[in-house]
Amino acid sequence: MSNMGPVSMDRNAFARTRLAARHQRIALIRGRVCALAVVLFLLAWALIGAQLVLGHDPALSAKARARRELAVVRRERARQAAQARRDQALNLDQTNPAPAPAPEAGGAGTDPSAPSDSAPAPPPSSDPSTQTPPDQVPQTTPDQAAPDQSAPPASAPAPSPTPVVTSQS
Repeated sequence: MSNMGPVSMDRNAFARTRLAARHQRIALIRGRVCALAVVLFLLAWALIGAQLVLGHDPALSAKARARRELAVVRRERARQAAQARRDQALNLDQTNPAPAPAPEAGGAGTDPSAPSDSAPAPPPSSDPSTQTPPDQVPQTTPDQAAPDQSAPPASAPAPSPTPVVTSQS
């Protein structure tokens, strides 16, 4: 006969008890790991959602940075254009002084044979591409200015900006 006495029954019961406790610990650890994963997932999405709601979207910040850089370039171009217009106006004022008031016809001291103070106007060109419309003042360069007048240097044209990439495909 087999040796199935009370001692062997106690061993089986003891093994079953230990095995049940082990399964209970494994289930508890699995449940905690699963709960921790769900909590971390929800926390990550809550942080991302809060960041978007507060307006700190990383994708939008790249676009905003590109817009700011473009605005800076445009402001710089406008500033350079305004400076060029001021320089040109200053240059025109220095090279084309205001004419003296015309003497009255037949007035005392008027000599029609006397040389005039202003330079004669250049003859009109026959090439229509070089003619300036009457409402526009022709531009003069510093080398065309009178030698006794010091004209400010003409401003260089603004450099072309580099293209701004706002999104990549």
